Amino acid sequence: MDARAKTTRMSANVSGFGRTMRITLNDNLLRRGSPEEIQAVMGHEMGHYVLHHIAKDILYFSVVTVIFFAFLRWSLERALARWGERWQARELGHGRASTGLPFGFALCLRMHAIL
Repeated sequence: MDARAKTTRMSANVSGFGRTMRITLNDNLLRRGSPEEIQAVMGHEMGHYVLHHIAKDILYFSVVTVIFFAFLRWSLERALARWGERWQARELGHGRASTGLPFGFALCLRMHAIL
């Protein structure tokens, strides 16, 4: 991968899923790293591939997302039960309460960006 123009950082990664998975070593690593460093980095990236870290990460983040939305729904229902009359909303998706789910979705996307 040609990274020389963008950064001086030496880097590598595993990307793709299924038959499209590949290990990418950037040109800074190949140009400046010693053979032992390149071998160590390649071994590290091969470990991600062999241990199926991409599939495990997808599963993990899917479970976290489902749990997050279940908690969000539960907390919004409790908030509506307590303050629904003040908000002029009887249930989720009614009145001002309908803004909670898009806000929660945006918050979840932001959390994934941070992680």
